[in-house]
Amino acid sequence: MRFDDKVALVSGAGSGIGRATALAFARHGARVAVADLDRGKADAVVAEIAAKGGAAITIAADAATPDGIEAMIGARSARSAASTSCTTTPSGSRPCPRAGAASPAPPISTRRCGPTPSSWASPGSSGP
Repeated sequence: MRFDDKVALVSGAGSGIGRATALAFARHGARVAVADLDRGKADAVVAEIAAKGGAAITIAADAATPDGIEAMIGARSARSAASTSCTTTPSGSRPCPRAGAASPAPPISTRRCGPTPSSWASPGSSGP
């Protein structure tokens, strides 16, 4: 599957599953908004994507808070034009349910949201 002309907003993208998700979207042609609490880690993933010929931007935000969500959507929407696919990866941890209790749903969601940036960091550009 290709994601050419699509944007993936991935939270928790500075490491682990989020990083792997961001790299996979980029490998399949998406422009990636790399969101993470740690700007340095997010910048490293953006650089990795750009080094492989992809396009990405860094968004330093906490996806576990309403303000963080607003920051991610706002940063992405500030340079917008088309639709975006959003994915969030788990943030934080929860205690395991006790035996016999219903398991809570994992804190992962994927949804469509708003317009996509028209100006992205790509090979040879300095980025946003």
